[in-house]
Amino acid sequence: MLALFFNPAGRIAQYEFTLAWLFWFLLELGCVFGFMAAEPKTPSYSYWFLFGMAVSSFSTVSVVMLGIKRLRDAAMPVWLAIIFLVPLVSLIALVMLSNMPTRHDKPVN
Repeated sequence: MLALFFNPAGRIAQYEFTLAWLFWFLLELGCVFGFMAAEPKTPSYSYWFLFGMAVSSFSTVSVVMLGIKRLRDAAMPVWLAIIFLVPLVSLIALVMLSNMPTRHDKPVN
């Protein structure tokens, strides 16, 4: 699992890229709901905040690594992975990379 989310080497297909991104999105959404449900000035409020910050940090790194794999699979320059650090542009890039076909070095027979 760690190799899927945090290793920039290799390639990743459209389906796996979209599922991995949705995993992080739903985990962050769960943290937001837990944070909003907790009463302010309680330990659980602080714990949800810290857990949400940790999940956000890990998901940012993971989405960039997944983007590098997906860009490599789509035969695009890897340096374009920095677009995943810009909030609105990253959503547009997600949709584009999820719909972009896989390109192989050799033609498939």
